[in-house]
Amino acid sequence: MTIEFNVLAGVLSALIGIGVAFGIARQDRPIGKKHFDKLIKEKEELGEEFGVLEREQRAHNRRQEELAGLVQRQRADYDQRIDELAQKLRDLEAEIAALKRPAT
Repeated sequence: MTIEFNVLAGVLSALIGIGVAFGIARQDRPIGKKHFDKLIKEKEELGEEFGVLEREQRAHNRRQEELAGLVQRQRADYDQRIDELAQKLRDLEAEIAALKRPAT
């Protein structure tokens, strides 16, 4: 029984040793073409997604600039309208003051 156990232990040790050797050899090996191609494809897909995001960002920035210009124009129109109304009010106040003065 001891001999059988020793043979069994030897065979088992040899299998473990071979497994470890294959594991080490596999780690030192450069990546395979299939894996490399997969990584290249993923890189290209990420590049495309990045390009799409950049274009969307530029479009968003242009739209934001357009809106800022629109707000500026509306503010200028608003200020001009306020100035016009203030002038009309001053003119009306002057007319009212003239009407309240007794005729000479």
